Parts: sequence; C-alpha cells; structure tokens
Amino acid sequence: MAPAKGGSRAKKLGRAPAERLSIAELGADASRAVRRVREAKRPIVITDRGRPAAVLVTPQEFERMREHDRFVEAVREGLADSDAGRVFEDAAVIEEVEAALARPERP
Repeated sequence: MAPAKGGSRAKKLGRAPAERLSIAELGADASRAVRRVREAKRPIVITDRGRPAAVLVTPQEFERMREHDRFVEAVREGLADSDAGRVFEDAAVIEEVEAALARPERP
C-alpha cells in the first residue's frame, strides 16, 4: 500500500496523506487492507486506474462522519427556520416542555 502522491491537501493541513490501494490490490488481499485500516485507524483510498474510486474506513469513522453530516443538516434546518421566522421564545418552549413532563405517562 503506497502513500498518496504529490502535495496533497492533507500535508498542508498537517496530516499524513491517506494510503492508496488499487482495486486489483484490494481484490488480491482485502483482509490485509481491512486489518491495516483497523490498526492504523486511517482511511485507505481505493483507486481505479489511478483515480480515487472509494475510501475504506473503520465503522467508527463511518459513523462519526454520518453523525457530523446529521449535525450539519440540523444546523442548516435551524438556520433556515430562524431566517423564515419559525422561532419560539424561551419561555414558551420551557412552558411546553414542563407541561409535557407533568402529563402522566401512557402505558
């Protein structure tokens, strides 16, 4: 598995460049690639004819990326609501939450 070539953005940001692996190399030894990702906790860029085609990451990193995407989307929705005037005063929200908590639970 070879490191990425050239002056990558990762180097500029102070991170080591991602490892690269061709689809053919992945097919020949997928278990080694998965083991390497797990041990190094760094992604491997899978290439097809020298171009990035996919990225192999740990399940934890995949979930972290998904959580980040959900957070960013929630912030965008909140900003859109605010821009559209769909906002509530703090007191109104607190009152509604307290009322909901005071209701008896249903079976």
